[in-house]
Amino acid sequence: MRKARAIVGVDCGEQRHRFVMINENGEREASYWVENDLGKIFQAFDELGSLSKTAKLEVVTESIGSLGAMVSQAVRGRGDELFVVSTKALRHYRDLEGQPHKSDDRDACLAARMQLFGMEGVRTPAPVSEEEQALARLIRLRFRLTDQKKALGLRLRSRLLELAPVMASKDWEGPRHSSRAMVAILQRWPGLVGLERAHRKSIEKLLRKVTRNGDACVKMAKRLREAAKTIALEGLPREVLTMEMTILVAQLEANHQQLEQVRKREKELVNAHPVGQRLLTMPSVGYRTAAVLLAESLPQARVRSEAQLATYSGLTPLSRQSGNSSRSRLSRGVNRFLASAHYMSAVNACTRSPIDKSYHDKKRKDFKGHPAEFKKATIALARQRHKVIYRILAMGEVYDASRLAASTVNRARKTAK
Repeated sequence: MRKARAIVGVDCGEQRHRFVMINENGEREASYWVENDLGKIFQAFDELGSLSKTAKLEVVTESIGSLGAMVSQAVRGRGDELFVVSTKALRHYRDLEGQPHKSDDRDACLAARMQLFGMEGVRTPAPVSEEEQALARLIRLRFRLTDQKKALGLRLRSRLLELAPVMASKDWEGPRHSSRAMVAILQRWPGLVGLERAHRKSIEKLLRKVTRNGDACVKMAKRLREAAKTIALEGLPREVLTMEMTILVAQLEANHQQLEQVRKREKELVNAHPVGQRLLTMPSVGYRTAAVLLAESLPQARVRSEAQLATYSGLTPLSRQSGNSSRSRLSRGVNRFLASAHYMSAVNACTRSPIDKSYHDKKRKDFKGHPAEFKKATIALARQRHKVIYRILAMGEVYDASRLAASTVNRARKTAK
């Protein structure tokens, strides 16, 4: 006899959700339109629970955040089982069922049927604490602000090209277009108006306050004043361009303040997390890298093996070949935040950790002659470091440099023999 099951597929929307419940035979039992209100969602689940013959409902949804935040909160509050279906897997299954036209009712029913038949693409969400949820939001906010900073810097660079093209050249010895020094100069002299008449010592004094270049500020101040003397734009075009650059500088300054606020909060949460303290003892794992590992790796380490988590982090490229093609790409479903954090951490480890540097040099010899020699060796180092990080995350171990050094020496001796 089949086990009695009550599976509820949910298609989430901004204003309302579509609930479709099926039984153990795949037959539709009930369907509701439910407004995006926590009380009404609880009421709908209570009604579906009274219709079913089971103690718990199996709820399948496409999202547990944003649109599905209220639904996931209600499911966890009731103690029901929550599952997440991949949007791509649901689209493929819709094509398999011969239903090319998307509708909320179809998608909710298909999500429930995917859970009933045990199809790939349906998974149990990893358990996440409140601190890890907060860190996940913070790192995504930090990445968005960083992308915004890059976009603002490029726009400012294009405006500088119209005024003084030498400031955007590769041989430019002054401050970079989006650096704190350039922002300070443009705040003091909007649109570089009056900079050609300023005293060199005044420019130098301003640069020393916002940069760490020291004596190089003398040359930077000289180059800035020389570049300002070459500006030929006058009149109304110069006035409008100055106004635009002033707005861009204000946006860059606001972006800098927001990034500092986010990084400060990240640091506080990492220091308060017990696993974060252990991660910080590892070379080239700072607060930003530790925040990404706590938010993205730690929840997955509770339900995945080390190899699966390495694939999820983009450290194990899988080859997808066809015919005579020899191109290989990263596997699908890679977390870009983890991939970036692991790679940059490995790059810094090459200069700060003798153990990591020796391993990186060994891998560079293995890949000698390859166009991407450094990159491939760095990914190999990141994969090796991931084994240590996984033991810190999943097994509660502490980083021990002497133990790693001893194992490295023993491995070298065996190789020599």
